[in-house]
Amino acid sequence: NTILKSYKNEKVPITSLANEKTSKKDNKTAYLSRNNATMIGLIAELIKLNKEFVTVKDPKEIFETSIALYEFIQNGIITDSKYEFLLNIKELKEDNTNNEPKTIFDIKKRTNKIKKYIFDSEDNELSTAFKMQQRYKKGLHLFLNIATNYYKKNSNTNIVLSTAHTSKGLEWDNVVLLNDFPDIKNLIINAKIKNVKELLELANKNNLIASQIVQEINLYYVAVTRARYSVKIKKLSEEEDE
Repeated sequence: NTILKSYKNEKVPITSLANEKTSKKDNKTAYLSRNNATMIGLIAELIKLNKEFVTVKDPKEIFETSIALYEFIQNGIITDSKYEFLLNIKELKEDNTNNEPKTIFDIKKRTNKIKKYIFDSEDNELSTAFKMQQRYKKGLHLFLNIATNYYKKNSNTNIVLSTAHTSKGLEWDNVVLLNDFPDIKNLIINAKIKNVKELLELANKNNLIASQIVQEINLYYVAVTRARYSVKIKKLSEEEDE
């Protein structure tokens, strides 16, 4: 109701007809992230704590961008055509067909150029994936293997991991939002939009920035309403990136 009133100008609050006393509980807690790559940090924490978990989507989708960046930076290798755009980054158009060992200079050059490319593109998902590959390096493959084993096992654990997009249509007793969702107020302020009324009017006129903000509002609403009983926000531990 707070989201709908604050960012959708809804006047009539929603009243639940559910009976909390008779409703069945699954005692599950779902951790929801905005981006795939952010989930890697939580997976690392859970593995360190030896806690079993299950992902809603195939873990390959969660790790693919971080691992693709790691393999390209370390070895100049592209195995998925989806990431061939990396080869076209200025000053990185190098021959990757040979099998010669890559030098530290090559690795540093690719790291710096990709970092600049991501900064210029303002791609949040790519930025997070870059941080994850810097932080965990070869560990990404280990985490992926563990997450995949749990996924195939279809573990009956009470810990569920999902992105907000994948969570649509699902419900759990408790939801914990990871702190990678954008601050809606800041988005509106940075877009120099006066208020929510103007935001919605611009979105109805297909203004690109306003439409993107409304999409973020809708996604946040989806994430919050996956919970039957409680919603919390978790701040992932920050490790210093190299």
